[in-house]
Formats: sequence, C-alpha cells, structure tokens
Amino acid sequence: EIVENVINSAQVVCSTCSGSCHDLILNREFPIVILDESTQATEPSSLCSIIHNSRQIVMLGDQLQLPPTVLCAKAQHKGLDQSLFVRLLKNKKHHENKDDEIEEGYHLSTEMLNVQYRMEPIIAEWPNKMFYKGRLQNGENVINRRIVKGFKWRKNLPLAFINVLGNNEELDSSHSNTDFHHDSNHYGHINEETGSYYNKRECSVIISTLKDFVLHRILHKTDFEEGEDIEITVDDIGIITPYKAQAKYLIRELASMKEKEQSKKNRGKRTEVIDW
Repeated sequence: EIVENVINSAQVVCSTCSGSCHDLILNREFPIVILDESTQATEPSSLCSIIHNSRQIVMLGDQLQLPPTVLCAKAQHKGLDQSLFVRLLKNKKHHENKDDEIEEGYHLSTEMLNVQYRMEPIIAEWPNKMFYKGRLQNGENVINRRIVKGFKWRKNLPLAFINVLGNNEELDSSHSNTDFHHDSNHYGHINEETGSYYNKRECSVIISTLKDFVLHRILHKTDFEEGEDIEITVDDIGIITPYKAQAKYLIRELASMKEKEQSKKNRGKRTEVIDW
C-alpha cells in the first residue's frame, strides 16, 4: 500500500524495461514513455516499456553504436540483436523509398543530436567520417578543453600510442590469490579459469604514466576561468583494459602504491595518495 501511494503521487516513474512489467505498474497508463538507450535493448524488452497505452513514445539511442547484447548465436541469426529502434527506423526508410501510404495516425519522426560533448575532436574525427558522414559537431567544451599536463604529448595532440616491446604476459592463476606464472608458449599468461591475460611490462608503463599525471598536479578544465588550475586526482583518470587479470594486477599494484605513499605522508612528507 505504501508503494502504491508513492507511485500514485509520482509525476515521473523510472524503471528498467523489464521492471515496467512489474505488477505494481503493469496495468497503469503513462501518457508519455521515454525509452533511454533504446538501441541497446532487445525488442521484447522494449515492448515491455510501451504497453502502457501511451500517447507519445520517445526513444533515445544511437543505432551506429553498440546493439543489444545477445550471446546466443541462433537468437542473433533470428534477429534478436536488432533493437526496436532500428526496426522502426528501417521501416520508416522502407516506406519513404517506396512512397507507400503510411497508416493513418502513425507518425514517426527522427532527430539526430549532432553535437558531441565527450570526445576530443581528434578522437571524434574518424568515427565522424566513418559512421556519421561528417555531420557530427564538437561541443565548445571539448574544443576549448586544455591538454592535460604531465605527459609528453606529440605535436601537442591529446592522443598517444605507446609501443610496449617484448612478450611479457603472464598466467593469472585465479585459484591462487598471489601466484602468477610465466608461460612462454603463449602471447601472454592466461587465467586457467577465465582465460585472462596480464602483462607486467604494460602495467608498469600504465602505473608510471599515472604517477606522472598525478604528481604533475595540474589539470586544466574549461569550467574554470582562464589561467586557473586545479589539482588532478586519480578520480580524474580512467584505466581501461579488456583483460580481468590485467585489471586485477593493476588494482593490486595501485593498492600497494597507496600504502607506501600513505606511509610517506604520515612521516610528514607531502605526497600524492592514490585511492583506487
């Protein structure tokens, strides 16, 4: 009853796609339904969200990015990895190309949000040409973003590739929390349970780069006035790796760094503390 009262008094109800079929809201009517990240939802899950007798449905997503995650190859072949967003878009283009009369009362309008506010322009350049036919524009916040100091950027461009030479990957024996074994027959060492690799040399380069950024202590951000600087912390840095073992090794090494730096700080020395 309490939950019923809360929902009855709410102007906006938020839920997952499957949650929209919960008994508490299944038979409720919502005049407007907004389906976010709809290109990553399967059709059945999207249909769960639009069965509430809505007058308007707004679907947000990018059909040129990740489709729904469907692990079953047979289901993919049958079309489950196509989102409702994409199906409607294809149907609209099909009718337009054939000049078919669209059913009365059916209206599908599309709008491209053509300004991106996340990627550096140099990073956005290739996908813009490859996928968006040059229609994607860069927001002022990324155009005016200052380059992060603490790294020797080539030609002052905020994108760099570091070639880490040598075969130094190792096996992560996940059944042992501390032992890592070398296997020279593989490009890398592989987790016996998950098949995951890690590379000590790459991790060393990553940690060294991380320390350079943090110890430089300066990061320019566009929401500050000209010439004003703020300190950079690990919260401003992201590390992405496709391997669980690599992430596990990095976390362990960074935790060790934190203990050492905290010890130095306790002795009165001014140092950065890495909190991961």
